[in-house]
Amino acid sequence: MTEAEANRRSRFRLKFPLAEQPRLSTSTTDYAVVELAEDSARAIVTGDSLRTGKIMDAVITLQSGQQITTRIEPTRTEGDHIIVTLHLPVSQREIMDEQRRLLIKYGKEGLREIEGLRGS
Repeated sequence: MTEAEANRRSRFRLKFPLAEQPRLSTSTTDYAVVELAEDSARAIVTGDSLRTGKIMDAVITLQSGQQITTRIEPTRTEGDHIIVTLHLPVSQREIMDEQRRLLIKYGKEGLREIEGLRGS
């Protein structure tokens, strides 16, 4: 197992239904976030893609309206997704609060069903 695979398994990653995807905003573009962990995010690549290796200020806006200020570094692309490292991490509490909000809205089975339809 590579270090990246081990890290992926050691971090809780919150996957979002399409209608609940947070926005990752830089000074030039907004990206839809499909997964969020304390130290990373997976976003959908748009026409104006982020350059890997460049650290920049960003804001993650959750559907609840909460805004999380961070610094991101795009590290790689995987298909139509870009993976960014969060140099100012999201707290575990913020992730758990968001998970709780989604569970209240969709229920456990509803989230599983949505995730299955998305194919990830």
